Amino acid sequence: LIINIEEKAKEVILQQMKVFVERNGKPKNYMTEDEDKERERQEKVKKISELDKKKKALEKQEEEKIEEVYRAQKESIDAKRIEKYTEQERQLLELKAQPLKECILDNIGGILSDGIAEVCEKMPEDPVEYLSKYLFRRSLEVEGKSAVSYTHLRAHETSLHLVCRLLL
Repeated sequence: LIINIEEKAKEVILQQMKVFVERNGKPKNYMTEDEDKERERQEKVKKISELDKKKKALEKQEEEKIEEVYRAQKESIDAKRIEKYTEQERQLLELKAQPLKECILDNIGGILSDGIAEVCEKMPEDPVEYLSKYLFRRSLEVEGKSAVSYTHLRAHETSLHLVCRLLL
């Protein structure tokens, strides 16, 4: 629509504008202002910032999951190692204890059981004293075998199998 203002009066111009608005609707401003452009730019920056935050949060969650899996695997491996070392230590202690058992059975097993049986029969006032005297008397009677020394008994001693001090 071209309006020639010089030729027409104000009333005619207003009338033509009303007719135009009724036919076509309100006119739109297709040119954005600087403020509108800045607001749109800020909205885009805000959206991008929110997307970055979400992306970083997801990445952090992924890293935490990976780290948790790694930690669980490491703990599992460590537990297996500890179990393996514990089993090896147990086997080693059993091997070390075997000679002690054999030594006790060979040297004093029978005499000790006889002494304990006699203590049970006689029921002395001090059974430990009685047993120690009994073992000493019997050690003098044993031929061919020398008395087992304290050092010999200590050589068979482990943290799990302490030598009975009564045998000395």
